[in-house]
Amino acid sequence: MATSEQAQLIAAAPAKRGDSAAAPDHEVSLLAPCHHNIGLLGSVCLIVNNVTGPGMQQIGCAYASAGWLPTTLACVFVGTVSALAASLFCDSIALMPENRDFKRRIEFCEPYKFHFGERTELVMHIAFYLTLLCQNVAAIVEVAQVMDSLIAWGFGRSWGIEFMPKTRVVTWDISTCTGSGSCIPFDTVRHVMDIGGDSVNYGLILTLGYVVTFFVLMPIGLLTLDENIPFQIFSWGALILGMIEFVTQARERAR
Repeated sequence: MATSEQAQLIAAAPAKRGDSAAAPDHEVSLLAPCHHNIGLLGSVCLIVNNVTGPGMQQIGCAYASAGWLPTTLACVFVGTVSALAASLFCDSIALMPENRDFKRRIEFCEPYKFHFGERTELVMHIAFYLTLLCQNVAAIVEVAQVMDSLIAWGFGRSWGIEFMPKTRVVTWDISTCTGSGSCIPFDTVRHVMDIGGDSVNYGLILTLGYVVTFFVLMPIGLLTLDENIPFQIFSWGALILGMIEFVTQARERAR
């Protein structure tokens, strides 16, 4: 609930802008002061968690196949361009009315509407949501496959349901996951319950790992960004510990 100072600011907002009539509700609400609850640590963790997506696992393969120099130069170039683009976007946000000090809460697509018009805002909404969809689908698939591998490691096997070309229950043996190095539902694997363990190409599958991933992550998806920050910090800490563990194992194998 807004404080008395916020209520006075909202009530006086149309007069400050020189408007003769009251502004629409969605415009007035944007003039309320923005409480920066995320903080520096939360912002860094949020950015790192978004950058280190499923594609991060392919960086090692890129270094191995293309060489360290071209890959490093490509990473530096992409990082520089991304930093410049983010800086220019921050400048465009600061140029919005009454937001020189970033006191307003600005949504991602609002600067496009202010600088280029409503049609541009609609296009950016579509592009933004499509980008999030692609990123989230890739991340969910990767997490679910890791969950299947974890279940197979803990219980000796993982289960799933195949819907195409026919409906049946399938299962992965732990040797399948450890032997091939991964436990991928959409690949050729063994130990299908109703055909006696012959190799088969799976169709569309709902695995136990996907179900567990859904029930674990779905409640977090209902939270606002401010409420989600503690989970982002926890995930960032888990990422750092995982990277230390991976580097340690790689050094041990190299010896």
